[in-house]
Amino acid sequence: VTITNTLTVQNLVTTNLTIGGHIITAGNTPTITPQVAAGQGATATIEGNDTSGRIVISTGDSPISGDLVKINFSNAFGKLPKIVATPQDGTTAMIQPYATPELESFTLGAAAKLDQNKTYVFSYFVIE
Repeated sequence: VTITNTLTVQNLVTTNLTIGGHIITAGNTPTITPQVAAGQGATATIEGNDTSGRIVISTGDSPISGDLVKINFSNAFGKLPKIVATPQDGTTAMIQPYATPELESFTLGAAAKLDQNKTYVFSYFVIE
């Protein structure tokens, strides 16, 4: 079958899926909230959707190791999702990041202490 226009399918079930081009995700942008470990006055932005995107965290005063931001999905998952959070530069990689999933959100944290008033950038990919 050859389809030349957009095909919309809900709840597709398949054994194998071969994609000959890019994977382009869509959907509403999740919300993001800085957590205590990001420091007093920290800010965070997110661009993307529940499946993939980019997170930028700017630490405030006196950041510590621990949970940096909480990302609330636009739509909760039915099972605990798998999160791949990737540092986008060497500075971000040095903080030893981790992601903790929940059905309706995930928390992005750091095992190492952060520098104050510094920017850390991540990409993320989420699947159930």
